Amino acid sequence: MQYLVKLKDTYILSIAKLQEGEQDFKFSLGDDFFKKFEHALLQKGNFEVILHVTKSDTMLQLDFDINGEAELTCDRSLEPFTEHLDSTQRLILKFGAERELINETMEIIPWQVMEIDLSQYLYEFISLALPMKKLHPKFRNTAESDSDEDENATLVYSSQTEEAQINQEQDTQIRDPRWEALKKLKNN
Repeated sequence: MQYLVKLKDTYILSIAKLQEGEQDFKFSLGDDFFKKFEHALLQKGNFEVILHVTKSDTMLQLDFDINGEAELTCDRSLEPFTEHLDSTQRLILKFGAERELINETMEIIPWQVMEIDLSQYLYEFISLALPMKKLHPKFRNTAESDSDEDENATLVYSSQTEEAQINQEQDTQIRDPRWEALKKLKNN
């Protein structure tokens, strides 16, 4: 494996130096990397990234394998905890006349671009791997049992039959004078 060239505290992939075909790079991300991002969701973490690059005449295919730990704050207790994250992402960069974002995994870059700063892509990939609800591991078993209780409560609450619910909704619509006025307009 080769190592990615690190320039000016950013992670730069030099397109001009890449040979056609496949190449692998390995590098690490630490707390200094995350501090560069203002108003970031993630401030601390240690990650190892393996980047597999496939270069052709018309495009670059970047396959990221990101593995490491992030320090998060529990949504419930505000205690810090460490969460293991493992993510694989693919980014396709096609060469074209001007820069254009096609979708979240494909982008067109101008032919004259010689370097790509990977730091924003890396930060976004790691941020997407974060759990939506950040719970300290000691609360995870209770969170699962809480969700089970909520499901049971919903089942008990929905004791009406579907037909009774539909009739109740229709009655509510009929009683509302605004609906009556709209129905008159619709019929005309």
